[in-house]
Amino acid sequence: MGGNAFGTVARRLSQAEYEALKNHVHTALKLHFQDVKTPRSLLSKVDHGDLDVLVGYEGFLPGGDEEWTPNNPDTKNEDELPTAESLPAPDPLLEEVIKKLDIKPAEVSDTLKDLSGPNNGGEIKVIGTGKMVLGKEVDELRDFCGKMRASIGATAWRRRGGEVSFKVSPVVVNPDLDVRDDEFYQVDVLFTPSENLAFYHLMASYSSTGLLLGRFVRLLSHSFTLHLTHLIVRHGPFFGLPSIDVTLTTSPTDFCKWLGLDYDVWKTQGDAWNEEKDLWIWLTNVEEDSLAGQAISRIVAKKRSSSNDPKEGKRKKRADFADRFYEWLRNESKLVSSPEEEFVLPDISVSPTPTPTPTPIPILPSEQIASPIIADSKSLFIESSSSAANAIKIEEQIIVNPSLLNPNHPKSLDARVDTALEYWNKRELYDTILQERKLLAVVLADRQKETVENREKAAINQAEYELEVKDW
Repeated sequence: MGGNAFGTVARRLSQAEYEALKNHVHTALKLHFQDVKTPRSLLSKVDHGDLDVLVGYEGFLPGGDEEWTPNNPDTKNEDELPTAESLPAPDPLLEEVIKKLDIKPAEVSDTLKDLSGPNNGGEIKVIGTGKMVLGKEVDELRDFCGKMRASIGATAWRRRGGEVSFKVSPVVVNPDLDVRDDEFYQVDVLFTPSENLAFYHLMASYSSTGLLLGRFVRLLSHSFTLHLTHLIVRHGPFFGLPSIDVTLTTSPTDFCKWLGLDYDVWKTQGDAWNEEKDLWIWLTNVEEDSLAGQAISRIVAKKRSSSNDPKEGKRKKRADFADRFYEWLRNESKLVSSPEEEFVLPDISVSPTPTPTPTPIPILPSEQIASPIIADSKSLFIESSSSAANAIKIEEQIIVNPSLLNPNHPKSLDARVDTALEYWNKRELYDTILQERKLLAVVLADRQKETVENREKAAINQAEYELEVKDW
């Protein structure tokens, strides 16, 4: 969140404060989680906007954007509130209208009050324009957030799906600090299944690891998508139908081995990396014929042209990370630069959460496009009642939409993805899902064909009608 989860910028942490807060929070959270990790930072980083903590969690994570805050001590108690007897009598006519129209107050409020258990003494309210999520599972998660808050010593929490942010007073870590009452540190706890935790830890470290590795895999093939928690193949075999997503791995060891990177070096030496250059050296210390080596060679060999697209916020930060790495590759790394034609590297970063994405509208290759169906030319000879010399000939030629599905010709995989499915032993799974997509493609193709035929008939009827009207 960068220290902005609560609408007020959190107090920045010096390196010493960051380490003290991390030790405090890890100790507190280990009462609730077996796996607790914080993404690595370079030792040269002098301060931090917040503290991120990854935890292994196997429970259900309902949606919602909500915040728990303690009750305001200045709020009037029940004895100070007006009683029913002190209020003016309601308008009888208004009561009759309400009764006839069966008007009832909304059953769901945007605030939960009179809470018990770990969240006692405060209220939970919806943030933004969303609705209050109700149910046993979300109530259990709210109680769990309250327990974490108590263990950490936080004064408030805010939950966005599987991410929970906490306000922590600086004096919790250092009682001698002189701070204002409204100052706080921000701690973001990110829930993820335990099997994905190590992969997440790798991707989220040093701010740019996932970004750079994401660009590596997209340079190998645009069908590879790197998430924070896993690597997938995403391929759309049929225009207009959902893509096929196949998870290749959730293991950072296997992922690095596939690319040609040494994960053991990352684990044993990464804590001592001081500058970005240390990370970059690890990323480029690969064999030339490895997949990572092939991606790097593309970056080095191609001249990167500047983009006129202005970037702001996180997009600018991601672009800056990549630009610094590219410049180092060409000017300071052991790799020899040999610029060729201009080449704009894709602005692709690691995806935040493994959620489905809309199917893009691609320019289909020839093998997927069904041969355009050209209707027989309709030669219409219509003689005017006034003169046969006014005979008019209309040739109506109708071409079917080139995106018409052909279930027998799915868009093929590129060679690298095809090899990756074999490498990860995912070919059978992909082929099974492809057969399911083919069944849907047959149904959709029949509907498209019927639509085209109806349009053809309508066009012919319209042409005949226009000729008749012209002769009137």
